[in-house]
Amino acid sequence: MKRQEVKNRVEIEKLKSTLWEIKAQKLEPRQYDTELEVQKQKNETTKETLTKTQNHLHLAQQKLKDAKNELATLREEQQLRAHQKLTRNKREIHEMRLRLFLEKEREIDGEDRKILRGLKQELASLRDNLKSREHGEIERLDKEKKDLLLSGAYQPNDELIVAIDRKIAELKAS
Repeated sequence: MKRQEVKNRVEIEKLKSTLWEIKAQKLEPRQYDTELEVQKQKNETTKETLTKTQNHLHLAQQKLKDAKNELATLREEQQLRAHQKLTRNKREIHEMRLRLFLEKEREIDGEDRKILRGLKQELASLRDNLKSREHGEIERLDKEKKDLLLSGAYQPNDELIVAIDRKIAELKAS
């Protein structure tokens, strides 16, 4: 509101200045009218240009916001893929270790079997820890999703919420 008042005051001052210039030139009344019309036209043109510039700025800001959102979505998807690949690799390593241990178990007896059992327990513990971490990750994502929805900034069908749901489903499936 204050900006508009300042603009109005500036316009009034310009018109007063133009009026004083016209009086100083000692123009005829018709010339006053012509000068005022010219000044009004200039003011209208300036106002239209300003409005167009403001609209262009608003459009550019919206495009920037959209681009930032898209970039955030792409980063999140990339992180999700990297996490899935890491999880698959960990599982494959665990499975390979387990197979290796099973093969060696056939060759080992006595005290070595006790060591092997301890390793199996450690492997089972590691597997449980991995499941626990995945469960913790699911809980964290679920809480984050609920917080985002409660904030009112996101709706259930927004890309970010859908991506979180997808990640939760993938973690539950694994």
